[in-house]
Amino acid sequence: MSGIGRTALVGVALALGSVALWSSVSVANESTRASLGDALKVHARAQQPGDKPTFAEFNAAEHGMGGLRGETTRLVGKEGANSFFSTQDAVGNICLLVVNERDGLTSSTCGPIDAVRAAGLPLKMTYLDDTTEVFLVPDGVTVDLPRSWDRVGENVLVVRDEKMVDMTAKAAFGDKDVILKRFPAVDNTWAPER
Repeated sequence: MSGIGRTALVGVALALGSVALWSSVSVANESTRASLGDALKVHARAQQPGDKPTFAEFNAAEHGMGGLRGETTRLVGKEGANSFFSTQDAVGNICLLVVNERDGLTSSTCGPIDAVRAAGLPLKMTYLDDTTEVFLVPDGVTVDLPRSWDRVGENVLVVRDEKMVDMTAKAAFGDKDVILKRFPAVDNTWAPER
């Protein structure tokens, strides 16, 4: 076979391989959306423009910020300068992403979809004296909200309790009762030695 013939054959094989790979990725994306959609119905719909953070660093590294997959990002709540997103990481975990556009801060945490479906996903973000504590919960979860906890979306609970009084909330995940536990208080009084 001539060099041109081998090159053409390799080119056709690569093109067919690309089509097969694209098809399997498309099927995987549909499968991913279905499994995410089982826990949070917001993932069962196509991504909309408001589902992606406007925070420049996130968009510049769209698929590389800590392994988060930008195409799976969905806005699930907003409060003040904080926007709360559900997304997926490169290994298939469900993630909670907090973006504070005012201060240019982000924080994320991830967990297996089954674990999030069973007990939620907590995150605590502290910057100087400003702390945001939030839980991502699956659809249909009912929560006995303590006075310092608020629901800011179907899937987002925000805690506003700087005195660390309300440390737990009782939640019903289907037929299972779960206690949502906050992170312990952290002393933010570090100062350099003199």
